[in-house]
Amino acid sequence: MKKTIQLLLLVALINSCQSNESKPPLSDSTANVSNPDSMNFKEQEVSETDSLTTAQARELVLKAKKEGAKYLSLLNMKEPLPNELFTLTNLDSLDLWGYGLESISDSIGMLKNVRFLAFNQSKLKRLPNGFGQMTNLRFLDFSRGLIPEFPKSAKSLKKLQNLNCVASESELPESLGNLTYLRRLDFYKGSITKLPESIGELIYLEEIDCVKEYSLRDIPESFGNLKSLRRFRSGLNNLSKLPESFGNLQNLRFLQVDGVVKLPKSISQLNLDTFWIGSSSTTINLPDNFTDIHVKYLTIESCHLKKLPENFGNIKGLRKLLLGKNELTYLPESFGNLNELETLALQNNSLRKLPASFNQLLALKELDLQINKFKEVPTSLFELTNLTLLDLGTNDINSLPSNISNLSSLTFLSFYNNSISDIPTEISALQQLETLDLAKNGLKQVPKVLKQLKKLKACSLSENQISNLPKEYNGIESDDHNSSHFW
Repeated sequence: MKKTIQLLLLVALINSCQSNESKPPLSDSTANVSNPDSMNFKEQEVSETDSLTTAQARELVLKAKKEGAKYLSLLNMKEPLPNELFTLTNLDSLDLWGYGLESISDSIGMLKNVRFLAFNQSKLKRLPNGFGQMTNLRFLDFSRGLIPEFPKSAKSLKKLQNLNCVASESELPESLGNLTYLRRLDFYKGSITKLPESIGELIYLEEIDCVKEYSLRDIPESFGNLKSLRRFRSGLNNLSKLPESFGNLQNLRFLQVDGVVKLPKSISQLNLDTFWIGSSSTTINLPDNFTDIHVKYLTIESCHLKKLPENFGNIKGLRKLLLGKNELTYLPESFGNLNELETLALQNNSLRKLPASFNQLLALKELDLQINKFKEVPTSLFELTNLTLLDLGTNDINSLPSNISNLSSLTFLSFYNNSISDIPTEISALQQLETLDLAKNGLKQVPKVLKQLKKLKACSLSENQISNLPKEYNGIESDDHNSSHFW
């Protein structure tokens, strides 16, 4: 057992520093280690009983210095770090992993070439002033442990790009604001309940990812000072609202706020590429001026949304709209004004008809209307000649009109789980069609017209009332030998 532990504590030696800025793997096939089966440190559970003494660490450090190591990992230090560690001036990456480390010497500032520094599972409460001398530091990791206080000297770390606090055991400290030049902040699956007021001082911050930070419930108004922020992902937490200052984030391009039920009025000031709202426990409240927003890809799914604002069609630049899994019973007449819309998903709602203006969506290419309450194919669809995908599965449609032939650009067509008993011959005009799903309908025979669809690659007729598959359909390969189901 003792020998095994020693092997796991071997130094991973990387003979040449990689030119890219990504964090190197914690075990490397090119590492100079005596154990060829050395384990990935990231996947290794560190037991509190398997501690590393100062003497053992010194031996590893001296070996690293002799072999010119660029990367050093010391697992579970419960005693002070050896002073020799701070003489490794060529070190690129330092991983101090484990439960034992509670303090660190001011001499860490001597490691000026370190770019990647990890204190995984540590109990470190504060970093020394010397930390600010690590001027080449790019990546800082406090995963699965405490997040320490950051000294004012950290304001000098102009190259710092990423702070990783995944599965942290403490809050983000108010001294977070001392990481002035930070570009990205990651924290999720941890214990963070709020963002500190000082977060507004991170004027270079471009990305925040806090999806699955289940405890998060508060964002301060200072958040609006993050003028460089381009991407914010939040979801599966207790965050029910966003601060009014959110509209000040003029460089924000990607916004995901799953679970939020109240949006500030200032949200309309944003110019977004992607806006994702999902998984609200109660009905989401869209502000009256929501339609003033500029957004290309908008998702509002699983939000108990019962209706859209009557002026919803005023949203500018919208190209992709996903409104599935809501409680919509109708669309406003202004919907037809979304003349740049290319993709529209309205599945799992309670729609019975579409507005007359729907035929104005001439740019539309993909339309998902499955799992609604349509009793017939809306006539407005037959003017949307650029459609390539149409899904009307799981409705209550009992016939297809002959003007289905207008949709000659379709490559995918589904009427799965309806009540259709006959297919019009005009469907032969769909010469681009590759996939046709007519499963779970009332068909009694294979429509002969299907042989005229020269590009058809997949066709499902399962769970109909077809008793025999005609020989002329042998050209379409069966995925089994059931005559009522072939592809």
